[in-house]
Amino acid sequence: MLTVLKNHSLLDNFFNDYLFDTPSLKSHSSYNIHEDENGYYMEMMVPGFNKQNLSVEVENNQLFIKGERTKGSDSLKNGYYSINKIFNIPENVDQDNIEAEIIDGILRVELQKRKTKKEKRKVIELV
Repeated sequence: MLTVLKNHSLLDNFFNDYLFDTPSLKSHSSYNIHEDENGYYMEMMVPGFNKQNLSVEVENNQLFIKGERTKGSDSLKNGYYSINKIFNIPENVDQDNIEAEIIDGILRVELQKRKTKKEKRKVIELV
């Protein structure tokens, strides 16, 4: 069983989470972010959402996750649900290589780090 909880760590300094302050918009999504040498990986619980009613966009070093859905009229509880989250992403993310998928109510976003050449140590000979 996968449990996704919000981590409070140093990564929160990179991924500052802002919620739109619009009264009609509600969000109750838990997320988990971790990093390795290749990139940053986020999992967010988005029950009831799918690729038709959820979007992931990147602009100006920010990741936008937006979605809207309504509960059907055959349900005892009719309702409007939305997600609007903004994550600031680190400058070392290759914004052309971001992938996202949604499976079983969990959104997975993979943000690859830019490939950089490892600098070799060079000794300068004195003349």
